[in-house]
Amino acid sequence: MKTKTIPFSALLLIGTVSLAGCFYYAPSTVNYNGVKYVKDWYHYSDKSSKDLNPCGLLPPDEEPLFTKNRYEFWQTNKFAFNFIYGEFEDTQFWLPTIYVAKNDLEMAKAYYHDKTNYDYYVGERLNDESFLLVESNEEKEAIDYVIDVIAGEIKPSTLLVNEKMAKHNLAVNRKSKDGLFTTHKEQLVLYNKNIYLLKEIDGRNSTYTLYELGEYGKTLYTMFDSYNLI
Repeated sequence: MKTKTIPFSALLLIGTVSLAGCFYYAPSTVNYNGVKYVKDWYHYSDKSSKDLNPCGLLPPDEEPLFTKNRYEFWQTNKFAFNFIYGEFEDTQFWLPTIYVAKNDLEMAKAYYHDKTNYDYYVGERLNDESFLLVESNEEKEAIDYVIDVIAGEIKPSTLLVNEKMAKHNLAVNRKSKDGLFTTHKEQLVLYNKNIYLLKEIDGRNSTYTLYELGEYGKTLYTMFDSYNLI
């Protein structure tokens, strides 16, 4: 009896289709109660380091309102705009995506991209209790710079040997006054009475490459010192 064979190219296609079925994604839009909601409204660009990170939405206790593409959705009225938010079923890491009603889109973007609607903090990475409120406009300007700057736009400073590193877990944070979003920069490095931004660590020879922050680095040093963080 003649055996029927399947071309190798067809096997590849079948495998590709099978694998594609294993991947799920957050829908770009959803409709609920006659309202259209959209995502990706609180991001700036691929090159930016200042994207807003949702921090004010904890995993809910109630069942989701609906599910789309294995993405579960809930609604919240805690904030100024009409939001729903979602996360994958059985996720191991709670990192919700926030969707805004299309009619509120421009107002929400304008509000959350306005720095006057944020409080500023300094502290230590992975130590929430260390963060302290900043009120000086000069210090806020320095925090804005180190958060908003694209690292590729500043030149690396001298390569430093690990043993000379005084501290590299300092951090700054902007948090929206309603508690919904945070934007932060971690791994700020203290060295020789100045603050630098960590670029990379080379474990082979225990060296750090840092970004020079200029006058803002000196301002940050004075600020961290005045808050007894260094």
